[in-house]
Amino acid sequence: METQTKVLIFIGLIIAVVIGFSLLQSDEPTAVTTTSSDTMSEESMDTNEAGMMDETEGDMEAAMEEGMMDDDMDMMDDGEMMDDDMMDAAEPTAQATSAGTYLAYSPEAVASSNADNILLTFSASWCPSCRTLDANITENLSSIPAGTEIYKVDYDTNVALRQQYGVTTQHTHVLINSEGELIKKWSGGNTLDDLVASI
Repeated sequence: METQTKVLIFIGLIIAVVIGFSLLQSDEPTAVTTTSSDTMSEESMDTNEAGMMDETEGDMEAAMEEGMMDDDMDMMDDGEMMDDDMMDAAEPTAQATSAGTYLAYSPEAVASSNADNILLTFSASWCPSCRTLDANITENLSSIPAGTEIYKVDYDTNVALRQQYGVTTQHTHVLINSEGELIKKWSGGNTLDDLVASI
């Protein structure tokens, strides 16, 4: 606040000087006839005035920049809080990237995955237990262990995938490796914790 006050006082003084200078110029009597030397002196005075205005504007800009710099420094000094806030803002991102993922199944996503655990959950919109599990996983995305990718597979449309892994009922879970080879298969479980415990 002190810096802003100083800048405002400085600007006020500069404005007062410019106004005073202008008033002095207007109070001087003007000659009826002007000589070429008078014209030259008037031109030089105009030039001087313009120069003073440029300098004044430059000083004002410099003072304002300095004031802004001081304010920024004050904020940094006052604000280890700022550092803490920045750290807090970064933490959710770190948590989100360290957690696993829950995605709609696509062959391309599975083929490009390098996760430690790739889990396919065969789900149908008409299956109550599938909807319960889906809601629980969605509510607890940050609890999916790092290195685990869970893919929601539409039971009705992915017939070839069902046949590949011998899935005969909805709400079946298939754990595979990055080459798509079956590691483990089971049914049931209504929560993310149930799934994770079975991996």
